[in-house]
Amino acid sequence: SIRTIVPGGYEEMKLRIQLAVPDPERVDLDAVRAVFPYGEILPIVLQDGGMRARSGIALEALGDVNDDFMIAVACVTVGYIAR
Repeated sequence: SIRTIVPGGYEEMKLRIQLAVPDPERVDLDAVRAVFPYGEILPIVLQDGGMRARSGIALEALGDVNDDFMIAVACVTVGYIAR
């Protein structure tokens, strides 16, 4: 249980999210926050990085305009404020 490692459990849990992605200005921060249903999300840190690669396929039905895909490097730190 999270309560064994975070005093106060989910209510006191703090999440620090760092993402390194191509085109960080295009990241939908609300979509990132929605992935984490518990804890207080501290300001998300974005930086240029990750990787843009080719998949070899583009699916027009999904809105693809080329065969690029993006790889993000993510670091999520779980913590709390010691009392």
